[in-house]
Amino acid sequence: MTGLTHLHRYMLYRGRVDFRNGFDGLCGLVRREMNGDPADGSVWIFSQSTSSNHGLT
Repeated sequence: MTGLTHLHRYMLYRGRVDFRNGFDGLCGLVRREMNGDPADGSVWIFSQSTSSNHGLT
């Protein structure tokens, strides 16, 4: 695990995400809907709903 710093690029997905899809599902979402590369060093932030459940990858 690396530390999060101001040197990272933070990308927020504004839609709702079903975390049951796991890591592979989130990577697919980054590629398909955000036109990004999950391995580029950016921090991808997802929310399951309006609650406090969030995930970082």
